[in-house]
Amino acid sequence: MKSSPSVFGPNLNLLHAKYFSDLQAVGDNFLRIKSQLTLHFPDQVRFPLI
Repeated sequence: MKSSPSVFGPNLNLLHAKYFSDLQAVGDNFLRIKSQLTLHFPDQVRFPLI
């Protein structure tokens, strides 16, 4: 079964772009929260958070 790139290409690219921008936003929020936690609770946040 061959899918036509003209049908699936642009939509898939848009979906990927949205997914990765959402992922980036989540990552930024996570880092921000982590740095806030580290500021307020330095001892409790010693376990490794990626």
